[in-house]
Parts: sequence; structure tokens; C-alpha cells
Amino acid sequence: MNPRLEYAPAEIPPFAFCEPVWVTGPAPWCIRPVNPATGLRLGGGVDTSSFCGRVHPSNTKTVGGGWDLNVRITEHHLGHCCPKCAAAYRKATEDA
Repeated sequence: MNPRLEYAPAEIPPFAFCEPVWVTGPAPWCIRPVNPATGLRLGGGVDTSSFCGRVHPSNTKTVGGGWDLNVRITEHHLGHCCPKCAAAYRKATEDA
């Protein structure tokens, strides 16, 4: 059985892969905790920062922002992830 690799339309995962608005080319993905009140931000407007701080909410003091990727976090996909985010994600989910 092959698990679903994308999120269901109303699914709100605890963490999501994300990219900053300024990403270019095949940059590594980051991971951020998902705000359960707002859910995934696939079209932009992330409201929490990635574990490494590369992706963060946009505000008037910094150039920021980003979006979530509709890709379920798997061990395979962690290979294309920022090493700091992958380590923090593993630590955050080690008891789960």
C-alpha cells in the first residue's frame, strides 16, 4: 500500500515543508510548525517560521514570507531538506 504523498484538502499536519518567497532553483526545503488555527499556507503567507529561520512570516521590518509545499514529510523527502530543519523535525517528533 502506497501512502498518500500529498495532504487531503482539509488536513492540517503539525509540520510542513515550506519555501521562502525568494527561493531560486533547486534549493533545499525547510520545515515549519503549522499553526492549527490557519492550517497549510499553500498559496503563501506562512505565519510561523521554519526551524532554521530561513522561511519566516512577512512583516514590515523584514523581507520574508513563504509558502507550504503539498508534500507529506517522509524520510525520503528529508533528503532534500535543510539539514537544520531535518534535525529539528526529528527531535520534535522523536517521541511521537
